[in-house]
Order: sequence, then structure tokens, then C-alpha cells
Amino acid sequence: MAEVYDTGHTAGTDQVSRKRFNDRVKRHARRAIYKSIEKGNVTDIGEGGVDVHVTRDDLKQPDLVHGEGGVRRVVRPGNKEFQAGDKLPRPKGGGGGSGSGKASDGGEGNDDFVYHLSREEFLEILFDDLGLPNMRRLNIQQTNETKPKFAGYSNSGPNNRIDRKRTKRRKMGRILAGEGGYNREILAGLTEIHNILSAYDPAPPPPKKELFGYDNFVPLSVQCNNMRTKVTRLKDAFYDLATPEEHDYIEALEDGITPLEAKKRLVPRFNKSTDLQVRNFPSQPVPQNRGVMFCLMDVSGSMDEDKKTKAKILFYLTYMLLQQNYESVDVVFVRHHTTAKEVDEKEFFYGTETGGTMVSSGLAMVNDIIEKRYLGKNYDIYMTQGSDGDNFEHDMHKTEEEMRKLLGYVRGAFYAEITTGKPQSLWHLYEQLSEEYSDRFWTGKIVDREDIWPLFRSFFSHGESSSSNKPKMAAMLPA
Repeated sequence: MAEVYDTGHTAGTDQVSRKRFNDRVKRHARRAIYKSIEKGNVTDIGEGGVDVHVTRDDLKQPDLVHGEGGVRRVVRPGNKEFQAGDKLPRPKGGGGGSGSGKASDGGEGNDDFVYHLSREEFLEILFDDLGLPNMRRLNIQQTNETKPKFAGYSNSGPNNRIDRKRTKRRKMGRILAGEGGYNREILAGLTEIHNILSAYDPAPPPPKKELFGYDNFVPLSVQCNNMRTKVTRLKDAFYDLATPEEHDYIEALEDGITPLEAKKRLVPRFNKSTDLQVRNFPSQPVPQNRGVMFCLMDVSGSMDEDKKTKAKILFYLTYMLLQQNYESVDVVFVRHHTTAKEVDEKEFFYGTETGGTMVSSGLAMVNDIIEKRYLGKNYDIYMTQGSDGDNFEHDMHKTEEEMRKLLGYVRGAFYAEITTGKPQSLWHLYEQLSEEYSDRFWTGKIVDREDIWPLFRSFFSHGESSSSNKPKMAAMLPA
């Protein structure tokens, strides 16, 4: 029997349903996102979200229904046309409805469904399986974020954190331990009196069957109360029948029990310092990744506006990835031609300065910043470089020295050569270095804007791949 649940007024239902819907049509969402990356401006990527077109076939959800197998006889009311055994004619096309066929003057159809992804949903789908390779284990240095973490029990704290069951167990355990010695002596004295007087009982009650095991454990205090009840009954009925010697012995036993009862009453019923159990949740620093990403872009004269735009898209995707997934990762922007300059985000993406080409100047500045700010401070260092591959021949030796020095500092370096022609001198040098430092240096080419996103994924995807140019998982490098 089908059951229908009304979730229209349940808090959070809309968000949950929307997330399920996004997961179901994620293929279409990714296609719309990739198109927006290929066609949009640099800093407009993700702004305002994106419209996603979903074909009507992908909107159908599977249903479980009863099958119609076997031989069945069906009686349908109102049939005046068919007899048993008749074959139904095939429906004629073009008669309306949403099926395919020739055009008609009636019926209805369905266009593709269109819905809007917000910027947050856009970024979540875009970067859901991407991250920095070789990122070390989380550490808690210089973190400002804390969260409460259970750390045992204490004897002070707010009432809403009191563990009442545990407090009661502690109290009962302390009382049982404190009264145990007295109860043992009291029980022995009461048992002696019971044995003396029970000898005069002509019809004693049958003894109860002794039960053993933890579940049938009877505390000493309960045994004392039960024995006292029996002794009181026997004294009322048979005390006068006892001999004078037995009277004296019973009075002596009772005189010994009285001070023991007084000492029992001195055991406190509640002791806050030992009984109270309050859940303790001290604030603990939240582990965070500490890292820095250097974005190094060639802005020389050989980098025309189209090449710079492609490089900026790659860098902007990198920047958004870090902003989305790594709050504590610094981003350093460096532009270079014959000289290098550290700039802010705005100048990096919109600056117009240009000049000749000396790649070593940019690498030297990155190394200098690393040594002054980040070296020896437990940072995971990364570098992304975009260039057309042109470089002065006399600068190649210096470039190799600076790049080797940089590869000794970083846990991941990425180079994108943006050119429509043959590989340039910088590509050949970096290809050799990527083979030598295959665990931390990856290269790729961008010809058209359609190549940007696949290259970006190859740089930052955590998934395993057969490609030798794929970044490896974290902890591949020594800490």
C-alpha cells in the first residue's frame, strides 16, 4: 500500500529536497557550469549563479508498480466496440500529447526544465572533489577557531550538563561502601537473635530458595531490614518463652547494634565533591591546514590579451578553490615580465603593465617571499604558474636554478603553458624537471578555453588516475 507523507511544513525540507534534486541532475549542472567557465569573463565566473537546463527525460523518477505478467481477464465498463479476443489497433501519430510525431493542431508538450543554481551551489558542485595535493595532516598551530569537546567528568558545572544516572550510581556506591562494614556487623547480630528466637517457633516459614548471580544480588542494607522485620515478629511472639540467659544475650547483642546504627547515620547521603558528575566540555582548538599558494603570471609582451585571459581564468579558478575549501590558506599574487612584482588581487587580474620576458625574476621573487615569510613555519607551500613559454635564452640557466630551488620548498607546483604553436623553451625545461620531481611538479597545455577546466581538474583532483601527470594524495611527501 502506498504511503504519502506531508513534509510541506517540516523545517529544512526544502533544502534537503533541493540538495537531492541537485545530486540527481548534477550531470546537467556540471555541463552548465563548464559552459559558463568557457564563455564568461574572468571574475564573473560563478557570480549570480547559473541557469541549468534539464531534459524532461531526466526528470522522471522510477516507480515500483505491480507487474502485468501472465494471462489475465479484465472487464472494463462502457466497452461497446471490442469483443473478447479482438486486437487493439495501434494509436495513430500526430493526435496530440507530448509524444514525438508530426505536428498537430492540439495537445500539449513539455519544454526542458530550467532551474537556477546559486553561487554557493555553483562553487560546491564545481569544487566538490578537488583539493590541494600532498597537503599534510591537520595541525592546531595559530588557530582562532575552537569547539567544545567531551573530556570526562568534573564535580562542578551547569545543571544542564549533570549526568544524573552517573551521579546516582556514584552516590549509591559510596554509601554502600561506607555502610558496608556496619551493616555486616548489624546483620550478624540480628541473625544471632533470629536463631535464638526461631527455635521457639512451632511453625517457622519455609526458607526461601537462595538465588545466586549478579542479577539477584541483595545489598547488605536490604538484608538488614529484612532480618530486622523477622526478629521483630519473633520477639513479639516468642520472647517471653526464652530463658533468662538468652534474654541477657539478646540484650547484649542489641546494645552492640545500637552504636553501629548511630555510626551508619553519620555517613553523608550526598557528597558533592565525590558524587556529583558533570559532563566536561572544554574548548579545544580546531585543527586547520596552514598553507600558501603562489600565483605567478607572465605579463610580458608576447602574452597577448587572449593568452592573459586564459591564464587569469586558470588563476581565478585556483583562487576560488582556495577560498571555498581552505580558509587558512594564504594566496600571494606575483606578476612578472623582465622584473617581478607582488600585487594584490585586483591588480593581478586587471593590471595592464607589460614588458620583456625573464621568467627567473618571478621565480626569484617567489623564493624570496617564501624565505622571508613562510620557511620554517610549518606551511604547506604551492605554486601555480601561467606563461606562453617564451623566455630569453640567456635566462634559462638562471630559471632552472630558481625553479630547482623552489621545488625544494613546495609540496606542489603547477605549470600551464598557454600557446597555440609548438612548445617553447620553458616547456622543454619544465618537462625535464617534472620527470625528476614527479611527486610534486605537474605541467599541462592550454590551447583553447575549453582546455582550461580539464587541466585545472588534472592539477587539483584527489582521485586516482592512470595519468603520470596526476597529483598524488596527501602524505606522499615527508612531513
